[in-house]
Amino acid sequence: MGGVRWTEELAGYMSFDQTDFNQALMEGRRDGARLTLRLTLQIDDIEAFVQGAQNPAQVNREYPTGATASGHKRAWVRSGRLESPDLGGRMNVDWGEFELLAQANKLFDHLHLRMRYRLNLRDPEGRELRLAGFKVIENDPGGDSWRDTTTLFTRIYTGWWRTPYDRADEPGATAPDPWAEEDEAAAKREATSLLATAIVQISRAGFMRELTTFRGTEGSALSQLGDVLRFGECFFGGLAKAYVGPNTVGGQTSFPCDYPPLPCAPQVPEPPWEAVPNRTRAHGGRYALERQIIPFEVEDLPFQLNLHHLRAAAGLTDGNRGPVLLAHGAGVRAEMFYGQPLGETIVDRLLREGYDVWALNWRGSIDFPNNAYTLDEVARYDHPAAVKEVLARTGAPKLRALVHCQGSVSFMIAAVSGYLTDEETKEELVSDVVSSAISLFFEVPDRTWLKQRLTLPAVTLVASGADPQWGIRAVNTAAKVLARISTAAERPCNNAPCQIANFIYGAGWDVLLCHANVDDAVHAWTARELGYTPFSLISQVAESSRYGHIVPSWDRAPASYVSRRPTIRDARFTLLGCTEDTMFEAKGQERTVEFLKDCGVQAAYVPLGGYGHMDAYWGRHAAAEVFPSILDGLSWSETGVDPGERVPARVGRDGGAACAPGLAGRWRARSQGSSDFSAPPPARSRVT
Repeated sequence: MGGVRWTEELAGYMSFDQTDFNQALMEGRRDGARLTLRLTLQIDDIEAFVQGAQNPAQVNREYPTGATASGHKRAWVRSGRLESPDLGGRMNVDWGEFELLAQANKLFDHLHLRMRYRLNLRDPEGRELRLAGFKVIENDPGGDSWRDTTTLFTRIYTGWWRTPYDRADEPGATAPDPWAEEDEAAAKREATSLLATAIVQISRAGFMRELTTFRGTEGSALSQLGDVLRFGECFFGGLAKAYVGPNTVGGQTSFPCDYPPLPCAPQVPEPPWEAVPNRTRAHGGRYALERQIIPFEVEDLPFQLNLHHLRAAAGLTDGNRGPVLLAHGAGVRAEMFYGQPLGETIVDRLLREGYDVWALNWRGSIDFPNNAYTLDEVARYDHPAAVKEVLARTGAPKLRALVHCQGSVSFMIAAVSGYLTDEETKEELVSDVVSSAISLFFEVPDRTWLKQRLTLPAVTLVASGADPQWGIRAVNTAAKVLARISTAAERPCNNAPCQIANFIYGAGWDVLLCHANVDDAVHAWTARELGYTPFSLISQVAESSRYGHIVPSWDRAPASYVSRRPTIRDARFTLLGCTEDTMFEAKGQERTVEFLKDCGVQAAYVPLGGYGHMDAYWGRHAAAEVFPSILDGLSWSETGVDPGERVPARVGRDGGAACAPGLAGRWRARSQGSSDFSAPPPARSRVT
């Protein structure tokens, strides 16, 4: 049996500063940093390749015969080059291998696969670089097989891979093994030598040209054709196993990785403390931060959630005021409380005030696989497990909580339903809760209410959720259509994920945040911090908006969360309402306060004048104008002072908070574009 040879060409964009693939693509497009990769790949024995046996190419190239493990379908790179003016021009491939339809990790199934590329490169000046690339082969919702098989996620490092020959000749060598499964420690070591991150793709025209390059290497024309067809059978047969049938669950199409962690990794008794990227020095009211990422399990999920335990790197805080739990909204992550590149964050302020800070990544975090969930499940499982984990690790009898958006709704459900009460002692586990944006009662603008009624029935037929990252890289046709509609409908702000988030979560201008309140660098940073939200959640929110209060969407939930008295009695609740929030109007928080007070629960309403949905945390003046109200709410049981009696007065600057432009201003923005938010994305450390 002979072999097969073919040539493929991929082109795309790269960044020297970004480590996240989408961010690198966005920055590369902006800067015109192009990258082209052309490879001629060869299989010497197609039958051995199909069976996953030893690749004879290694023998032909004087590699040890036992260098490749059985079961791997690997070809070698006969010739190739990488071209990029930003990398010094043309680099030739000195060594390279390609692995077809490999296992993503140790799941050993046909549904989570990768195509992997490993290359050693040499530039005209003799500099040695190595490339690691992978394609994700997973049947995510929406028909993504074309983009999966033509999109290569690429990182370029300094130094060469150890080839099979090198590793056998020098058994004690510690240089990177191109086929070793990546773990957290290896990823951190690789980060020190990372040079560039890129996404390159095969165009439709390029794919048609690639089909014409397939050739057999030995025998008659008929036998060569048979070898090519044998490769096609292997390739398309593997794709059929992956893509024919129901969609898989647990993919992360916007934030892919080569070796995803197993669904439930072993628990580490005491995870190590590590420096927080971009928070390694103190300045401008900010601490250099360290975090301890603590995984924990919930009974209904196949993957673990986690808590970010945060402290000042200089050891300037002691946490003697007890633990405070922070819960983010949907489609973001724990970093929303401490990751922004400028200004004092709420975590900095809490640490300065002596709190022991724990930021929760619940199942709606973009750090986890895409999953369909409802707020009922989050309330029943995620928050109680997180609260108990924090209390068990700190030894505190109770904790305080700062909760935002859908993290707030679900936490409030847990509180009023008795899920935050010790099952044996019946003691309440929370003392003070500060809720921002929305909780038990919903009020949305009329245009948002109408949009929910008109669009949700249609979009749920073609997708399982929506993702602001589609503005950078659409993963299928439905995503591409939504991205184009969103960017056309929303105010241009040079941040496609921000525009799409505005379109997903509401109707009108500045839904996600009041842009006028946010610095350019922070606005640019949000492009990485916005991700997937399932329609299961959006549908529950839409139905709740129709009724005006949170509506259960789970067969194990009670008939209503607001038709009975809350189980929790002693905790104090502070409800923050942003007056310029056009995602959820502040009157919903006012109604929640009325409900709690009518039930004999201590509650206070604090309006945040001039603030929108997210700029209450990310705004340039939030530390002075918003954080004091948060601190008042968290210390209510300690001081005995009602936060509603100490409302900070704030009026918009320059005659008003310029959150939503008038009609003429909107048309000017659409016709002229925006120059207000044109700062480049900030340089990124490794995204973990």
